[in-house]
Amino acid sequence: MILKPATLLGLLACALVMVLYVTLEFAFPAALDKGKLLDFDAFHLASVMMAQGSLPETYDVATFIERQSVLPGFNGTQLLWSYPPTFDLVIAPLGYLPAWLAYALFMTATLALFLWVIGRLDADAFQITVILFLPLITLIIRAGQNSLLMASLMGLTCLLALRQSRLAGVPLGLMAIKPHLAVGFGIWSLVNRRWRLAFTSLTTVTIFCGLSYLLLGAQAWQAFIAGVTATGDAFQNDAFTIFRMSSLYAFGRSIGLVHSVALALHLGVIAAALLTMVRLMQLGLATRDLLGIGVFFSALLSPYNYDYDLATLTVAASLLGPTVTQHATRLQNYIVVAAAWTIGFYGFAATALIDLLGPTASATPPALIGPLLILIGTVVAQSLWRSTTPAGQPHTSDSLARA
Repeated sequence: MILKPATLLGLLACALVMVLYVTLEFAFPAALDKGKLLDFDAFHLASVMMAQGSLPETYDVATFIERQSVLPGFNGTQLLWSYPPTFDLVIAPLGYLPAWLAYALFMTATLALFLWVIGRLDADAFQITVILFLPLITLIIRAGQNSLLMASLMGLTCLLALRQSRLAGVPLGLMAIKPHLAVGFGIWSLVNRRWRLAFTSLTTVTIFCGLSYLLLGAQAWQAFIAGVTATGDAFQNDAFTIFRMSSLYAFGRSIGLVHSVALALHLGVIAAALLTMVRLMQLGLATRDLLGIGVFFSALLSPYNYDYDLATLTVAASLLGPTVTQHATRLQNYIVVAAAWTIGFYGFAATALIDLLGPTASATPPALIGPLLILIGTVVAQSLWRSTTPAGQPHTSDSLARA
């Protein structure tokens, strides 16, 4: 799918218009009838509390909710803070800016970096990647999430790895700001014996955590550990919007499975995905495909992922897209497109349905994003397998030299 330059510019203009609208919503919440808090409200509030010297209190559920209750748009929905101090360090400067300016700078910068990285990964696949994940990108901009930054770091890791750079592990280590999105790729690096990448990333994590410890203090880390426990308890008590979550664990919980059974389902699927990944690594795939497998596996790993966390799939699409497009059947290609768009739209649609039904809604929608990811993963695995068969015109393996 090749878009005209004018169409691409139009899509970029639409993205910037949305950034502008949310910026104005922060600046004039009453005039634009801001009806709820956005994720960026939590980012900005945490940075403000940090600037006031009360960072540990952000991890206290009661205190953080009390502080957000006076923000424009608060409607009773509670935002919890469970980000590590490494991310606190990144957003610290935002606390000295008004919310509208902080949002505009943060979102514009992360969007620009994201588009640059995706374009550098594969210029030919750039357009189809943007189209596939346009609903998801829109969702991220509307919420003011940090997911485009996470996708950029993952993309930089793969870009540097393709160039066999010694620094490939650095951006992966910087993903310590949201570590559950990088653990799966770290496992991939060990299984695939990318020792230098793994060592560099762990060294970066250590330095990053040490820096946050020195600048923010031990109390921040102690409060973070306590906050993670409180967040886990809140999730098990159904305090989260579970239908927007992207794991098989969330799917199990949404259809009534108890915690232990849902977790067993999730772990079973992850084990099967790991075995599939190991088998695919033995087929002599190209480096791009190997990296794409690692990125996709990483998106499956955490039971607590939300839909916006799946921005890293744009990196997987940039790497795997040419192989999947060539070796998947026409029906499978349609399935991937439909599933990718559904992932981006599902949260919007389910939320709108609940708002429409109001008190008459008897139950919340199931968390279908996890099963959709498994469906996409199945198509990807089959396509990669076909690419190595004689009929599939196998790739020449150009794997990275083992470091």
